[in-house]
Amino acid sequence: MKLEEEVIVKMEAAIRNMHLTELKSFYKRMTLDFAEGEYPPYDKLYVQLENNIQKGLVFVKDGRDCAYAICAGGTENNFVLISFFAVYEEFRGTGIGTAFLEKIKELYSNADGIIVEVETVEEALNEKDISVREKRMKFYRRAGFNMVPDIKYSIWNVPMHLMVLPCKLPQKFINENIGTIIYDIYFALLGKENIHKMEFEKL
Repeated sequence: MKLEEEVIVKMEAAIRNMHLTELKSFYKRMTLDFAEGEYPPYDKLYVQLENNIQKGLVFVKDGRDCAYAICAGGTENNFVLISFFAVYEEFRGTGIGTAFLEKIKELYSNADGIIVEVETVEEALNEKDISVREKRMKFYRRAGFNMVPDIKYSIWNVPMHLMVLPCKLPQKFINENIGTIIYDIYFALLGKENIHKMEFEKL
């Protein structure tokens, strides 16, 4: 594949596709960037990427990989879930995360909406954890994401907030139908045998 075909946005800062041959090195990063239990087994993730159920994206600036994301967008409901989003440690606090998220928003601008999961502050273990979670929510709010109200949601027994960036559909419609939307995404990811690991309730 030619370089110009691999780079989705040809600029000084660009997104490129994550190749399956790179997954092992990125998976090692995931084990450091996310808590155990938050990421799927390597073989499961490999199959998801191979079958385009999820898509791996890498943010490149000045010729260097700086961040990565795994996005689930292979369902018929036309919503995208950013399953994993992480900036390399040496680039954190430099604006890379904001720039990367903007590129992802451009890439999926034809989606009905983009969804992220953020761990609840109420379940934080300590003050440092509270600060990290609050910063994460502020980061997404600044990027235009809105909290879905009046829901109780968890994945793999981890309580989460759902935040949504409306693209083609209004926020009100998304809020009213978020249960079905997130179920469809996770059914494609988890299958019938594990869909019970996603719990959703309207309050």
